[in-house]
Amino acid sequence: MLTIIVARNQRGVIGKDGWMPWHVPGDLQFFKAMTLHHQVVFGRVTFNGFKKPLPHRDTFVVTTRTDLDARTDIQVIHDFIQFCQAHQADEAEIFIAGGAAIYAQALPYVTRMLISEIDNDRDGDTFFPDVESDDFHQRVFFSGDGFKVIEYKRKEQAKESTK
Repeated sequence: MLTIIVARNQRGVIGKDGWMPWHVPGDLQFFKAMTLHHQVVFGRVTFNGFKKPLPHRDTFVVTTRTDLDARTDIQVIHDFIQFCQAHQADEAEIFIAGGAAIYAQALPYVTRMLISEIDNDRDGDTFFPDVESDDFHQRVFFSGDGFKVIEYKRKEQAKESTK
């Protein structure tokens, strides 16, 4: 199962100058708790912001470049659409963790999204893509200081899980 995990603010901003334009400790703790001991997929630019793989996660990096191929601490994905198609029905949850182009490519294949709504309207240069909300059931999943997490579950999946 593919799950998008993202923090965005009231303007839909997810980044500025290569990083998040806010610091919300509770949201960072939520991200860690959700992704720990899972597979996490980053675009190359987003991964470069971390500078190294996050501990206790299998890290995948999407890139068309070959300069990361020799690394042994990550797995490189050169064809992200093929990866999504191959893993969209997996039983294990794989988290898609950015950036904007990766989210946009993953949207047709994800079963679930965990979107942290950050309580600010800061400006940025990177935005979460538009989502057809009619395709998803929504509910408040978690509330914290300065943010709340909305879970989006694809409607086809929700129907199947009620059978």
